[in-house]
Amino acid sequence: MSQDRKPPAASPATLEAIRHLARLGVRGGALLVLLAGIVYLADRYLLDDPAPGPGGGPQVAGPADDFGGADDPAQAPLPGDPRDEGLLSPRPDRPAPSEVEVDFGPDPDGLRRTSPAPAPESRTVSEPSGRTYEVVTVSFRTPAGEATVDLEPGAVLSRTDSGGLTLAERLRGGEQVKTNCGDPATVASAEARRTAEVRPPPRCVPLAIDPAVEQVTVLDFDRPVPAAAPGGVVDLSKTLQRIARGESFPHRNDGTTFGNREGRLPRQSRGYYKEYVHPTPGVDGPGPQRLVIGAGGDVWYTPDHYDSFRSVVK
Repeated sequence: MSQDRKPPAASPATLEAIRHLARLGVRGGALLVLLAGIVYLADRYLLDDPAPGPGGGPQVAGPADDFGGADDPAQAPLPGDPRDEGLLSPRPDRPAPSEVEVDFGPDPDGLRRTSPAPAPESRTVSEPSGRTYEVVTVSFRTPAGEATVDLEPGAVLSRTDSGGLTLAERLRGGEQVKTNCGDPATVASAEARRTAEVRPPPRCVPLAIDPAVEQVTVLDFDRPVPAAAPGGVVDLSKTLQRIARGESFPHRNDGTTFGNREGRLPRQSRGYYKEYVHPTPGVDGPGPQRLVIGAGGDVWYTPDHYDSFRSVVK
């Protein structure tokens, strides 16, 4: 009958060697795990290897696949996408710039490039006014010599040859008008122009009547009429232009001879003065205001039925 034999016990040197190898194994495994992690992170974030193509090789973009595969729905170009036309598309919140196709010469591939169209030149064009001209250039003669001046078409001038008024736009050669120096001016020509020229003003110029009469109190039989002179100013422009155009006010005294029986104007022969009605707001009939024009071109204004006169043009 055999007896069970126990294996021989390991020597202390063997046990020490086994413990040393076990410690090296634990540390080596940790180093291997750390190295594997570094390689993974470098491959994931630092390296930019192309995606594998057919057959396991790297995928290379072709001429028709610059922005992604045409068969990939996620990469298919949308309308307006730069891949659709080969051009950069504008942002949707900005208007698309107009483009001009430019041929840069012979190109074997028949390529054409585009460049932005030049912006149109900005020009400011003034709209035409109601009139076909802006000024009237008047050439005239006075004892001081010949001169030229630009007047507004609607300026009212006082004639000295036949009396009455005229508009600058109606002046004709040979007519005589009052000037600011007392001597009458004989019109040589009057030409309508678009713009006025810059020229030194002559000493004597045709005298345009100022239609504004200031510090006036209109009285209708001693009753003040404030509405006729707002702020104490009467505007005679409409009446002056009406007279210059030869139009009449519907009243028997308009355009008739003023006798000057009261003698409040300078004494002249009968028929020298003519009177014209200047309408008065708030008063029925012709009212108290009149313009009296002398044959010599003098113009007078009365606000109170001939009781007083103001010289408009002497």
